[in-house]
Amino acid sequence: MDIDREEPRLRRHDAGRASVGNGVGAPILAIPGSDATPFGIYGPIMTRVPETTDARRLWNGVVACVSTEGLWELKRTRTVRPDPGPQPVSA
Repeated sequence: MDIDREEPRLRRHDAGRASVGNGVGAPILAIPGSDATPFGIYGPIMTRVPETTDARRLWNGVVACVSTEGLWELKRTRTVRPDPGPQPVSA
């Protein structure tokens, strides 16, 4: 392991975990709040990768929800299996 390369990654990982708290897994998003202090959330968990327009709309919605004071959690039951989409073809 190249510690010089891993150290910055570990610091970012630790900062992300600190922003969201205990009891969650990955993925974690850390978004700067109004005072530039990052606040973290677990998710979003997607069953498929959205197209560009839908991805932008999703991102804006996530930021709006998470930056709302007092929001605790949004969740629903999964009804479909993840679909990662087309896989790269090896040369």
